Amino acid sequence: MKLTIIAGAGGKPEFKLQSSDRANLWKPTPPTAGEDDRYLTGDGTVPFEGAVPAFLARENLVCVTPDDYGYWEIQDRIVTQFGGFHGIMPNMDMLHRLIVRHFTGASDRHGNTWGRRAPGVPSRGLETPT
Repeated sequence: MKLTIIAGAGGKPEFKLQSSDRANLWKPTPPTAGEDDRYLTGDGTVPFEGAVPAFLARENLVCVTPDDYGYWEIQDRIVTQFGGFHGIMPNMDMLHRLIVRHFTGASDRHGNTWGRRAPGVPSRGLETPT
């Protein structure tokens, strides 16, 4: 997400939000040499850089995408197409499993809980608590 800020009437800042400024350059494949633009992504509402908390290292972040919906989460996939990922993300079944595993220490018996590393974190750099 890019944002243009201009001086408006009386010198007050005006924020110019345009669809052409939105970007999603995240890819599930490992980055190639010199590739550093994967951080230009987000959930359609909050850009990635705005969602990174100051109290966590990027190696401790767990990212998800709409591709992480389960097979039967058809309604959620449709809502994401029309309403965006930001608002429907809390419905994702896999996130519920991830949260429960985090707080209970339960194992992943069925192999149906995962996370993706944040942009800029090498493949061996993800340090999740589960």
